[in-house]
Amino acid sequence: MQPESFVQSESHIGMTNHIRIVIERYFYFVAILLIVTIVIYGFSHTVGGSLLHPQNPPPTILYVHALLASGWLVLLLAQTSLVRLRKIRLHKSLGYVGLALGAALPVITLTTRYVLIHAGATTSDDEIAFTTVTINDMLCFSTAFALAMIWRKKPEAHRRLIYVAACCLTVPAFARMPETLVIPPWWYVYADVLVTLGMLRDLIVERRIHRVYRIGLPLLAACQSLAMALFMIAPTGWVNALRWLLDA
Repeated sequence: MQPESFVQSESHIGMTNHIRIVIERYFYFVAILLIVTIVIYGFSHTVGGSLLHPQNPPPTILYVHALLASGWLVLLLAQTSLVRLRKIRLHKSLGYVGLALGAALPVITLTTRYVLIHAGATTSDDEIAFTTVTINDMLCFSTAFALAMIWRKKPEAHRRLIYVAACCLTVPAFARMPETLVIPPWWYVYADVLVTLGMLRDLIVERRIHRVYRIGLPLLAACQSLAMALFMIAPTGWVNALRWLLDA
């Protein structure tokens, strides 16, 4: 008979392997679903007053921005599902739609910010300085998304970069959540926790962290720290440069 400790060890190994398999199969689908939920919940606190029941009609581009960002996230969830179902051909076909939406999103987002400022919605120094956060979010998203498209034939890098890009889009949602849930102005910390979950997934499943995360997270943190410093300190020279750039 096998010693009881040996049987227990085999059972523990079997359970550990089962957990690793489950995480490997479902992590990215569940993580993207979590991101979509975060975005829906975060924006639910402002969408009523800004889009659905506004006191004054907002610029049309605000609706375009909302539809575009929502469409990209919904498509991302669908794409993740298709990979899970091994519908690779359809996944690749829809990838062109995702490319178009992802390329347009930063342009529409920054244009929306520009239009809102000129509409008189955001003219104070603090609001002008907050544009730094918007610019940083779009630069980080664009960089991760562009690299994901360049390395689309390298699935391991591609899916991690797409995931990082999606995490970058959660910052505005976290900023809109109640302070009892998300402590301002630490919105970036919450977004980075999502990226860290990807790193933990790598450690559990592959026992090493992919270089996308090893290089990407420190770069993200550096850019985020600079953006938050410029936003919170709001140096006069920087605010004036933004005003000149935005012609506000």
